Amino acid sequence: MESQFLMNLKQPSYLYEKIIFTRYARNRTLQTPTHLRAQYSYSFFVYGIQIWNSIKADIRMANSFGEFKMKCLAYFSN
Repeated sequence: MESQFLMNLKQPSYLYEKIIFTRYARNRTLQTPTHLRAQYSYSFFVYGIQIWNSIKADIRMANSFGEFKMKCLAYFSN
């Protein structure tokens, strides 16, 4: 799965360098980076982290990309 690729292989490096993983890897949440400007709060990067963290844990913990995709489609279609 893409998040496993990012976490285990640290690729792509331009994303890995900016993303802060929480200490609790079992739920795969990300920490929103601290920032000084209010404008950054509205950036795609921050929204992406917020959306990722809002997804239910069983979806984030999917074992394959296919399983993740199927669970996301069901989750977001409701």
